[in-house]
Amino acid sequence: MQTIKISFLVIFSLFCMNSCKNSTETNEPTNEEEVVVDVEISKETLADELGDENGVASSYELDYIDEYFNTNEEMWLITG
Repeated sequence: MQTIKISFLVIFSLFCMNSCKNSTETNEPTNEEEVVVDVEISKETLADELGDENGVASSYELDYIDEYFNTNEEMWLITG
């Protein structure tokens, strides 16, 4: 009976070790810097997110976006 338990434990251990995959084998990035995500967002939505977030882009908010992108090529943004 003890031999059966040990055999089962060895087989189960080998199965678990074999089923584990390294992230490099699955072609998943291992470093956060390797992940690139592009998100498309409308000018109106962006303006409202950076403004008062009332669901409507005001002329002031739209002017701010135009002014920003006249001097910058891209924007990094985290929103709710």
